[in-house]
Amino acid sequence: MIMRFGVGVGNMNGFNDESGPNACIDVAQAAEDLGFDSVWTNDHIVVPTQIESRYPYNDLGEFPAPSTIQCFDPLVVMCALAEATQSVEIGCSVLVIPYRHPAVVAKMLAAADQISGGRIVLGAGVGWMREEFEALGLTEVHYRRRGAVTNEYLRAMREMWTNPGPSSFHGQFVEFHNVGAYPKPVRREDGGTIPIVIGGNGINSWRRASRYGDGYHAAFQTVEHMAVEVEGVRNACERDRRDPDELEIQLLQNLRPSTTALDEEDRALLHGSPDQIASDLLAFGRVGVEHLIATPMMISPEGDTTVERVLNSMQFVSDEILPAFA
Repeated sequence: MIMRFGVGVGNMNGFNDESGPNACIDVAQAAEDLGFDSVWTNDHIVVPTQIESRYPYNDLGEFPAPSTIQCFDPLVVMCALAEATQSVEIGCSVLVIPYRHPAVVAKMLAAADQISGGRIVLGAGVGWMREEFEALGLTEVHYRRRGAVTNEYLRAMREMWTNPGPSSFHGQFVEFHNVGAYPKPVRREDGGTIPIVIGGNGINSWRRASRYGDGYHAAFQTVEHMAVEVEGVRNACERDRRDPDELEIQLLQNLRPSTTALDEEDRALLHGSPDQIASDLLAFGRVGVEHLIATPMMISPEGDTTVERVLNSMQFVSDEILPAFA
């Protein structure tokens, strides 16, 4: 079975050894050298000290990072990675679309795409943290209708990327008329520009992926839940009379390799020996996952998230796991 593999570069909550943004470049360059297909940033602009919004990606519902966490801007880091690499795709997992004016995002991503030679991918999410919306001065309506805002902003960005002349857009949340939006992103062989992969879960995300996406980007799902997500996306595409095979199915997940096998009773998904991880990957592949994205970290008693540990773990995954899925 063929599967593509991506690496998170750690621009947010990446390393606890006081590494700066250059560590993201080191990880991306290593990923390229080791045969990974893509590299990914994460997005938060600010982290409030008090968060009551429920975090959707763990059982406790608690955001797993303090307000003092370093969050190197994903769009800036993507530009740096575009210059520092030659072949890997460069994405964001995921950019919270309602936080930024679409013209600003379209402009920055077009520049990064030009620098990279056409390797930028926009992972697009609606956001979940009410307190961050408030800190950025966004209205209650902007938060409550963040799905509709995201849909409109994505349409506005596509207008700026694809219209060969001055761009115009009239929407409920953004409007501009006869403005130059140059340079444009690099044109792909299929005639498109920057691919958009839709992050999230559930019916609204499935519909968004069908209508606006080139892929679907799920996060921290079990095999069983992932099967439901894939089926939901495919059904949405069929309702919209779109070929579901046009969308790449991606999964962001933790990957914790070990040189020895772990007890199956207590083992988390994608944790363990190469054989155990390969078994999990095959299971994900059978339900439709085509692209796994993770920051590999070897299991260790200390649990330190250092650049050295990540690089060593990437080497291990490249040697022991990737060849079976090429």
